[in-house]
Amino acid sequence: MPRTLFIKTPFKNCSIKNILCKYFYCFCIIFLFYVKHYIIMEQFTFALNNKITKNGIFSALEKLYPVHCPPVIVCIGTDGVAGDSLGPFIGTILKERKVNAYVYGNLNKPITAYEVPYLNSFLNGVHSDSKIIVIDSAVGNAEETGLIKITDSGIKPGLGAKKNLPLVGDISIIGIVAPKSKNATEQLKSTRLRLIYEMANVIADGIEDFIAYYWQTREERKKMFYGISKIKTVAK
Repeated sequence: MPRTLFIKTPFKNCSIKNILCKYFYCFCIIFLFYVKHYIIMEQFTFALNNKITKNGIFSALEKLYPVHCPPVIVCIGTDGVAGDSLGPFIGTILKERKVNAYVYGNLNKPITAYEVPYLNSFLNGVHSDSKIIVIDSAVGNAEETGLIKITDSGIKPGLGAKKNLPLVGDISIIGIVAPKSKNATEQLKSTRLRLIYEMANVIADGIEDFIAYYWQTREERKKMFYGISKIKTVAK
């Protein structure tokens, strides 16, 4: 008759086989957690010169952003470097259009690498119930220049310039403005302002449409809720 080795553990009468099974089970749980948060994420990619890009940005935000959270948009970057000015450009456009959302970061008051370390504590304190949409420019492969990427995860600003900054936001809009190089900062300095301007306007158009849709949907949900409440009151 085969022998089963028992050892002292927090669990009573656990064989080595059972212990290994429990460790494997725990490993699977941890692995699935990381897969969910770091591997499986939704990403939408749009080309700047595509006529439907504005509608694509709207559709992506509609899918990723919950209806019950007031929109909060954080535009990261600085006008001191042409390629890094995408975020502030978008923030300025949204402010000028009086978009009904919390918008942080523009050409007058940019959010740079110096402010990023304090940004999360501010957002957590003021907008703890909201999903944060964060916008920034980035470098990528040469063939990716001009692409706009939207993902259901935050970003680490300055990663291309080898800066170790904290993760910001819950949904990210990234504009690829230049190809990767050994010196990303110099590459961003030589970025054409026309590219930044066109990309900023397209992204702002998509965001503006989404914000209008968000408030319209919110009002419709309120009317529906109050309508149901009135019906219940009359029924009583």
